[in-house]
Amino acid sequence: MHKERMTSIVNELKESLKDGDANSGFLDEIKAIWEDQHAHSVDDKERFRAVVDSVFEGIITIEPNGIVGSFNLAAEKIFGYEASEVIGKNIKMLMPEPYHSEHDGYLANFMQSGIAKIIGIGRDVEGRRKDGSTFPLYLAVTKIKDNNKPIFVGTVRDLSEQKRLEKFKNEFVSTVSHELRTPLTSIKGSLSLIDSGVMGEVGEKIKPLIQIALNNSERLILLINDILDMEKIESGKMDFYFEKANLNDLIHKAIEANIGYAKEFDVTLSFENQIETIQVYVDVNRMQQVLTNLISNAVKYSPKKDAVVLKVIVYNKRARVEIHDNGLGVPEEFKKRIFQQFAQADSSDTKLKGGTGLGLSITKSIVEKFGGSIGFLSPEGKGTTFFFYLPIVNEFDTEVQIQKGTRGKVLVVEDDHDIATLLRIMLSQEDIDCDIAYTAREATSLLKKNIYDAMTLDIMLPDQDGMSFLEEIRKEESLKNLAVIIVSARASNTKKESTEFELEVIDWINKPIDQKYLIQSLNNALHVKKIHQAKILHVEDDEDIAKLVKILLNELGHIDLAVDKAEAFFKLQDNKYDLILLDMMLPDGSGEEILSYMKDSLLEIPVVLFSAQEVNHALKAKVAKALVKSRTSNEYLVETIKNLLEENTKRR
Repeated sequence: MHKERMTSIVNELKESLKDGDANSGFLDEIKAIWEDQHAHSVDDKERFRAVVDSVFEGIITIEPNGIVGSFNLAAEKIFGYEASEVIGKNIKMLMPEPYHSEHDGYLANFMQSGIAKIIGIGRDVEGRRKDGSTFPLYLAVTKIKDNNKPIFVGTVRDLSEQKRLEKFKNEFVSTVSHELRTPLTSIKGSLSLIDSGVMGEVGEKIKPLIQIALNNSERLILLINDILDMEKIESGKMDFYFEKANLNDLIHKAIEANIGYAKEFDVTLSFENQIETIQVYVDVNRMQQVLTNLISNAVKYSPKKDAVVLKVIVYNKRARVEIHDNGLGVPEEFKKRIFQQFAQADSSDTKLKGGTGLGLSITKSIVEKFGGSIGFLSPEGKGTTFFFYLPIVNEFDTEVQIQKGTRGKVLVVEDDHDIATLLRIMLSQEDIDCDIAYTAREATSLLKKNIYDAMTLDIMLPDQDGMSFLEEIRKEESLKNLAVIIVSARASNTKKESTEFELEVIDWINKPIDQKYLIQSLNNALHVKKIHQAKILHVEDDEDIAKLVKILLNELGHIDLAVDKAEAFFKLQDNKYDLILLDMMLPDGSGEEILSYMKDSLLEIPVVLFSAQEVNHALKAKVAKALVKSRTSNEYLVETIKNLLEENTKRR
């Protein structure tokens, strides 16, 4: 061997091992041996072989024609062959199909084209042992040169134990999800009903005990959810559904969701330095998780009668969200560990606050998925400010103005900002929600995302004629019956020109706008309806969950229960339902089979998944809503079902 060749082999082998692998130290030793004593070639070869044989990974050298040149001791243990049985044979003997047939082709193609499909790329494949059994294998192949002759070096690692542990972990996670979340949901839901007084007045002696049980069930659910979230983050299986969202609205929503929690600690929440126009690209639900984690932490460590303050500041196309409390601050010795898993400060005061020690670690991971970063400032004894940065989305899309209301939701399509603002004010005075789109493109985007009771439409839009836009949206099944009122300076003329126009315009209103006439026309269009007595099919095998849901949804209509897949099929054949509440894990199959049956039977019924486990994006796309039992409050479940029934009523 030459010194240059030895150096090349060692460097290539080091790169083939995963970063941080302990065995890279052995390779440094190999290099040192050769550099110090390369003149003594026989001794060097023996020492080189001894060191290579002590490496944990299997190391195999391969000629360009696929013939094995060397086979170390670890490779012998992995494959069950002695080196003498493999050296001089084709490497394919260690591979099952399809890798067996493909391997020569990979090497030949690389030699001809230089395009690497396996060279320099570590990947999981399957290996074949001497006894014919197959097993999962990590393989990394690198190329070196020996006197300008290419040699391939393969580094292999048996993944059998790793895959076994992964399978065990996945089964454990599945068990935790279903076997713990489901009964805890029943316990928490039942205790919440009792505590609220819905089931009758609770005695003063019993009420504190109910509260203790409720608080601890919530703590246990939080722990389980955090552990499962952490597992998903580590395995890369946490789903993110990104969309453009208004940062101001997200913060307001988080504050509203945590006001009740803050009141328990006699702490108020305030939002300063609000910037209305900032748009960010996030998973809305995960963003709420981030804000809730940071707000609840700040509340827990705030003095009574104090305030937690949220702020938004803009730095170089990034939004900085701050959450400040006036607590004792973070102990100096804890600051380096604060974002680690299960990290908690050691003080007795901290222990009294509870928590899993996972919240900040999860929060950091989510923020980084958003393309942001997180940090904190905390001079001990002077409070703490947690902050995170998010990229700001370029503003070309939609300026959406939303007013809270109760009588319906209207999309205003108007390119003149002043008139759009005027219409918003008119509608808000009548308790009507309003979104504004200034172009046909923005309107199309909003119509895809939201459901509206009516739309006002200007004929003269900057990017498209209003009537051709209306003709386009009428082709959509969900928008065929949308109530449309033309509000335009050309309303009368267009109406005369469109006597045979079949786009079902409710009214034509000229500018300047007569407010009374507009509101009267909208009232005729909206026809706000109450939910009819709905018929809901609940597919659930857990008796306690079924009882709880029946109590919660009793006012919305009749609840029909199916305890397994077979009963659900039978009931769907004989009944017409307005909504289905579906558990995914059933005694005789999966909820997904029910979805497939509905598709095959052309049953168009809104489905809400209500299961112990989160589902993937593909499955979420098939249903109206996907809820996780342990993450869903009684109120949110009722509100979700109610909203879907209302939407279903409007579509009829």
